[in-house]
Amino acid sequence: MPQPKPAVETEAVADDSERRVGHDPSVETGEQGVSAGQGASWDANVAGAALPKYGSMTPGGRHYPTIAQRKPGSTVALLRRRSDLRAIYLDRRLDPGFREKIMLAVAGANACRQCSFAHRQWALAEGVSEAELAALEGLDPDAFDARTWAAIAWVQEYARSDLGAVPDAIDANFRKHFTVQEQADIQLVARTMYWANEISNSLRSGVKRAKRAPVAGSRVSREVEALLLYAVGAPVIVGALCVMRRRNPVAMIRDIKPFFREFERRGPNTISGPGEEYGG
Repeated sequence: MPQPKPAVETEAVADDSERRVGHDPSVETGEQGVSAGQGASWDANVAGAALPKYGSMTPGGRHYPTIAQRKPGSTVALLRRRSDLRAIYLDRRLDPGFREKIMLAVAGANACRQCSFAHRQWALAEGVSEAELAALEGLDPDAFDARTWAAIAWVQEYARSDLGAVPDAIDANFRKHFTVQEQADIQLVARTMYWANEISNSLRSGVKRAKRAPVAGSRVSREVEALLLYAVGAPVIVGALCVMRRRNPVAMIRDIKPFFREFERRGPNTISGPGEEYGG
């Protein structure tokens, strides 16, 4: 029997066409779960299937959002949710290890190698094992419980659709496994990671422009903006990760280039899709 759930804030961006969890009729009325038929459809057709590909900005076919494509109002919308962000990140309303898996799934979907590196380190600091990370990067559903995989699949689709509609089977399975509050928190984490990915990808676009290989759709002004944000934020992030992992900053920085190389060699059935150096 459906159980009533607490109302949660799902603040909308004024011109954002995303399919928000809080705006699903079954969520708003307190309905929970899906029919047996829907659940069976997920188990048979979604869990082990390759996630659909959306439009991308990279030659290899990766989804690659930048600040130039950022939806108006998205930064303000996140700032309005700062109390929820504090609850998620500082008060640990979401399990930190689970949260980092969500962040990595979004960063992978957006082909953001800088954020993928940072949140991989963060996940390790929160107790996520190397084996779990390898399974996540390889999109192996058998390595996760049904609940975790439902969230991973949902946020990957949500990111690749540019915070838009998620396929019905994946959306229904996600709602089956999580409360309204959890759905809203997972969505907010995904939106936050997407916002950061836009910045990191814009910085990388600037590097590509300097190498005379500009990324289609990216703009110089946005690339400079990303550079300035990185100049302020990167030292803080690296320092925090070093403290969390109890690692020397030089050793941490030394790991970045090999990770980027591995990221670009990943194939199509991975968290990020085929990279620029994929030889398959």
